Amino acid sequence: MPTAGFIGPILSIWIGFGAGVVCYLAVVWKAKFGYHDALDWI
Repeated sequence: MPTAGFIGPILSIWIGFGAGVVCYLAVVWKAKFGYHDALDWI
């Protein structure tokens, strides 16, 4: 859902930061648990 026009620039930075943290943790946990998907290079 687009939020342009409904939130300010500071909140949008926090949303982007939170999304980045979630993606980073997903990659780290995927490697930690040994999960392998078809798009991995390793």
